[in-house]
Amino acid sequence: MKSIISLIFIAIPFLSVSQDLKGQWQGSYIINAYVEKLSLYVNSHDSDSVSVDATESNAFNLRYGITTKNDSLILTRINGKGTLIEFRGVVQDDSYTGRMVIHGKNKNVGLFQFMKSDNQLYKGEVIPDFSIITTSNETVTKDSFSSDYYMVDFWATWCKPCVAKRPKLEELKAQMGDELEIISISLDKEWATVEEFRKSKFPMPWRHAIEPKQWDSPFIQEFAPVGLPYGYLVDKYGKIIAVGEELNADKLVSTIKRVLL
Repeated sequence: MKSIISLIFIAIPFLSVSQDLKGQWQGSYIINAYVEKLSLYVNSHDSDSVSVDATESNAFNLRYGITTKNDSLILTRINGKGTLIEFRGVVQDDSYTGRMVIHGKNKNVGLFQFMKSDNQLYKGEVIPDFSIITTSNETVTKDSFSSDYYMVDFWATWCKPCVAKRPKLEELKAQMGDELEIISISLDKEWATVEEFRKSKFPMPWRHAIEPKQWDSPFIQEFAPVGLPYGYLVDKYGKIIAVGEELNADKLVSTIKRVLL
């Protein structure tokens, strides 16, 4: 039931035809007095349907039909067991709320609230131009990478999920070798902190940069406005093929297998 519910909520913003659904969404639902937080990603949408990834349940490119009427929307999908899922929602300011019904022997009704994240860089798009000065005084742009894939990795030593991702990144780099380049941008205040971390814990043998201004930096505001850890996996054509939570420690291996291997 959890994965079914997760994939439903995201379609509500079709109520505003000028609004772009693509991107990462955060929210929660409640059903049978159980509250669950969600993080979903919209790949594409048109007037009749929406395609959604729910990384928590390893469900990708699942499509739901939509119907709009006045200020309401009805979303439907028949799951693999033949059960009809129906969702009805309305727009309320910057958030979207509503109720959903799972039709079956025991009818289940849930409530939800969902909001779009501030991230504006989406899968399938070409990554914007950027320029970073590394700790080795090298200027890196999106044209500086010659491998098949590269990763822009935002992290900090004080971020526990970021630290948990370090060994996974090292394993991935060792496995892919020259096929994958990585640049890690730390939001630590001092480079000495990162340097000590690399010496004592994970060397991370790739390019590094630091942005001590953190979210006061226009670069961070554009590329990592939703917090840490965050990152982008980009192919040799500059297209973003994975983003955000898909590249966190618990999803990194499965994401790489799904999009690369």
